[in-house]
Amino acid sequence: MTDETPSGGSWPHVLRLPVLGVWTRFASNSDDLIDRVLQRYGDWAGLEGNDDLLTDSPCTVRIVVDPDLRASASEGDAPRYHHRLPDPTRLFVATGLGFGVADTRRFESIAYVDRALLSRPDDFADGMLDPLTLFLLGARDRQPLHATAIERGGVAILLAGPSGSGKSSLAWAALESGFRILAEEPVYIQIEPRLRVWGRTNRVRLPEDAVRHFPGIRQRPTRLLNGKTKIVVSAGPLAKPYAETAGLCILGRGDRSSPTLERVTTAEAVEKLARDLDPGFHLYADTIGERIRRVAERGAWHLSVGDSPADAIPLLEEVEAALASGP
Repeated sequence: MTDETPSGGSWPHVLRLPVLGVWTRFASNSDDLIDRVLQRYGDWAGLEGNDDLLTDSPCTVRIVVDPDLRASASEGDAPRYHHRLPDPTRLFVATGLGFGVADTRRFESIAYVDRALLSRPDDFADGMLDPLTLFLLGARDRQPLHATAIERGGVAILLAGPSGSGKSSLAWAALESGFRILAEEPVYIQIEPRLRVWGRTNRVRLPEDAVRHFPGIRQRPTRLLNGKTKIVVSAGPLAKPYAETAGLCILGRGDRSSPTLERVTTAEAVEKLARDLDPGFHLYADTIGERIRRVAERGAWHLSVGDSPADAIPLLEEVEAALASGP
């Protein structure tokens, strides 16, 4: 890849943002495309000037808006994305309205999309922009963990567990009790030069039956790109997208109606979460264990949520107090 456009000229629209604390350069032939990047990542500009937080090992994402792609899908079609990993260093993304590749050997991504894809900003960002960007950042010491994170007073609690374990509902109950949602899965873990956990979105995707616990929710369910139907709600601005003090709760449903909390060892936490990784997360099978260990060193627990997420909040407050006082 070169820094020239496919036609040999220079990129007319360029934006540089510290996404997850990593300087990332976005280049396009379209100002509308750059607007979509700003919609998704513009809040990261708030980190500029905080040099101690930023990694000076850049990544580049180039996206060409190409009208000749229109013939492969009609403008009214909902995009269906296909993501493929031919090897650990490359990610291919394809849809009827565009295609792209991310390459961690070069720390560069390139994509060609039809303008019609930009008319669905969230779908474009979820299916094309995020994969092409975050795949690169994973190789810049920002590795994803299948977890949600809440935070208060500078202390983050990672809520880990498989799909359906109640991470999002518990995080929403915590938000209503004075916590802040730092990350709605995944959480991105940095370990050099020190441990940081990063979040990147203020949206929470709740299961359809969440309204029985949270009757104030008025949003209608939405069908996501992965085929699941969720209630997508905003958790408010992500003013501080990272935390440097963190611990871990591994969620389970248990066989009781009331929540329970049990301390586990660091080794138990690593063994539980580093095995049987979901697709995509398996790319980090050789390295995610060290990141889990670094988080769990300060404290790790098994939390059975029980019937009501709100009932588990006092236990989360116990965890918060223990983490704040140190290992």
